[in-house]
Amino acid sequence: MSAEKVLIISDVNDANFNQLIKEKYPESVILSPENPIKPCVGCLSCWLRTPGKCVLNDSYSRMGNYMSESCTIIYISRCFFGGFSPFVKNVIDRSIAYVQPFFSKKGKSSGHLKRYKNRFDYFAVFYGENISEEEKKTALSLCRGNALLWNCNKPEVRFCENYTDAEELLP
Repeated sequence: MSAEKVLIISDVNDANFNQLIKEKYPESVILSPENPIKPCVGCLSCWLRTPGKCVLNDSYSRMGNYMSESCTIIYISRCFFGGFSPFVKNVIDRSIAYVQPFFSKKGKSSGHLKRYKNRFDYFAVFYGENISEEEKKTALSLCRGNALLWNCNKPEVRFCENYTDAEELLP
């Protein structure tokens, strides 16, 4: 997998850790707190006015493109009550440009229409001490919902106590 384009969204602000990840996935784009992110303002311009591109001018305005060019997306996040960290959640919010505003029926669920043709693998590692079984169930459900939203493959979700252990759990 290391020759494929991988998008890594990580709340880890550790240059050594990010360098290890970059070495493992040399064709990757790593989005981390090193690059400040503006919060989504809910204007929906990425759907209507500038389809696929956020109007907020920062490193995250091209999230739709980053996702469309990726074979795999990896999330590395501290587990917050079964959810993503505020940073990772903010990146996910800014990623709505990846899909269209229109819905279609998908089995027993409905989801957004695809804007791009690719279908990527979805991988998440949640870290934190004493993650409860309930939090793990919530995180798995959240990732399954995101996978449905993004029209991607079934998510793989793993858990560890410290972000430094996350590297060993990656595909």
